[in-house]
Amino acid sequence: MADDVELSIGLILFPTDFTEVSRKAQRYVSGLARQLGAKVHVLHVIESIGDAAGDGELDAFYASLKGQAERQLDQIVAALRFGHLGADWQVILGRRVPAIIQRAQELPADLIVMGSHGLRPDRQFLPGSTSQRVPLVAPCPVLLVPS
Repeated sequence: MADDVELSIGLILFPTDFTEVSRKAQRYVSGLARQLGAKVHVLHVIESIGDAAGDGELDAFYASLKGQAERQLDQIVAALRFGHLGADWQVILGRRVPAIIQRAQELPADLIVMGSHGLRPDRQFLPGSTSQRVPLVAPCPVLLVPS
């Protein structure tokens, strides 16, 4: 007979790409955080395309993306706080999977909740998406919300 495991989830990491499936995952995050009394850390990763050091145009491009992401994250966190949940946000420039994993370790997160776009038939043999790779290396459980 298996021992009962007591779950304590105090912090949920919610990586978002602002798509419809991420908005669906946000509803799960909100409900889980409310039921568990957990706080939420919302994360958006801007995928870097190379070293921006010294490249003024690339720096300006990233700054524009960051500003757009910050405005969207403000709205997400405001909605979570309106629901009386503790929440904060962060924008990271980097590679999505390593950035999510590193942030989960640093917090430390007790649970990652993220949307999964699913596999398109024409892409099923290509390397995995973010939602396929994160659960393989995450330091905590991952809940994938399907599209």
